[in-house]
Amino acid sequence: MNRRIIALLLCVSCAAILLVSCGFDPAGVASAPKPSPENPQSIPMAVYPAGPDETVSTPAWQSAGASCEGKALYEWKQPGTFTWRFSSPDIEQVSSFFLPETVYFAPSDTDCGWMSVGMGEIMKDIPAEGVQAHWSGSCRTTGGNSSKTISQQMLIQVIGWEEKKTALGSFRALKLKSVNQYTESMTPGVVEASDWYVCGYGRVYSESTESKDDTKYMDELISFTPASTNLAHVRYILADAQLINTAENYRVKVSDEETAEALRLWDAGVRVVNIAQFERKQVNGQWQIVRAGSETAIKGSDVILTSDPQP
Repeated sequence: MNRRIIALLLCVSCAAILLVSCGFDPAGVASAPKPSPENPQSIPMAVYPAGPDETVSTPAWQSAGASCEGKALYEWKQPGTFTWRFSSPDIEQVSSFFLPETVYFAPSDTDCGWMSVGMGEIMKDIPAEGVQAHWSGSCRTTGGNSSKTISQQMLIQVIGWEEKKTALGSFRALKLKSVNQYTESMTPGVVEASDWYVCGYGRVYSESTESKDDTKYMDELISFTPASTNLAHVRYILADAQLINTAENYRVKVSDEETAEALRLWDAGVRVVNIAQFERKQVNGQWQIVRAGSETAIKGSDVILTSDPQP
């Protein structure tokens, strides 16, 4: 065969290969782009293997769904899981806890544990601008093999409504201020704090300053999951997003609370601690999260998050 013809055929073959590799078929029609983090909408979501008694998804929860008018601040919460970010000059940590019901935290003379809740949640009066609450007394703290007595005089005042932006969103929030004059181990001090409350969530943000050393503390609600939400599915979604290094394919359409909650946690920086134990692969034609080196689908409860209490 003539060398010129052979060269021409080779050029045509190379051109065809180049076109296909660039996303075009020989007929000139664009082929489907390959799934990649740069093209997140093309990445299929891993199918969640729900247990026989599990509800995979629940409708997206947007607000309390009920008025808080005529209710004390401790009643503004809804049952569910609350994820908080705590910051101080020395530490920043994220932790979650489940609240099964609305409870009133009464100040205790024996245990100072009530001080860890929002100050508005020890008020029984219906909140309105200018309403005040006073408490004085002492309580005991325990740590290690020792305990301390803290004597306190506390004043809480409802300031009024204002717009408050948090990691969870922007809200019309009710602001409270508190001043706690205390004595611990014969050493006096003052803590001034501000709390913001939103109907349906309760306290969403808190900042305080310790007078002894001007230390500032901050608590911020970064996620709330209603009690009806399948948290195992939320964990599964986070594992899927971390394995493909993006959650953008889940943002295309958010209609369920599990996806909404997973995205809130992802945006807040929550990640999977034991991600190395898992991999993403096709099993029986479906993408699934499996145990690394196997085809055994994981359970959502197998996923450990950075917001979980760490051993």
